[in-house]
Amino acid sequence: MNGIAPKRNSKEMQAMLAYLKWVGEKVNSKTPLADHSVKKVPYLDIPADPIKGKIVYTSKCMSCHGGEGKGMVAPGRKGYIYPPLGGPDSYNDGAGMFRLGNFAGFPRSFLNCSSAWLKASSCCLSVTRKVKYSDCL
Repeated sequence: MNGIAPKRNSKEMQAMLAYLKWVGEKVNSKTPLADHSVKKVPYLDIPADPIKGKIVYTSKCMSCHGGEGKGMVAPGRKGYIYPPLGGPDSYNDGAGMFRLGNFAGFPRSFLNCSSAWLKASSCCLSVTRKVKYSDCL
């Protein structure tokens, strides 16, 4: 994911530019765009708890991301059904996911869970603390 940028006139660059043009065709300046950004988790007065994080990860995250956080590979090994949480196939350096608040904001912003635990900043930070700073989950 941290590869070399495609050449300016390459077919890959042309494809990306065509996609971006297509995405923006029906957008006008009078219609506000939906905000799909990651909502950073605010810093708390208490530290993230890796023990609590392991409990939450085991009960809520492990079924998709696996015991070691390596994700679930798609059939034919083309991508992932559930992405890895670290390593070379995870997020790229430019994503800012190395920051605890950004990494914790991703599940809080995007996972479709009805559980209240996901909305709690302390739970998100605890799980993130466990995932990011452990050799194995």
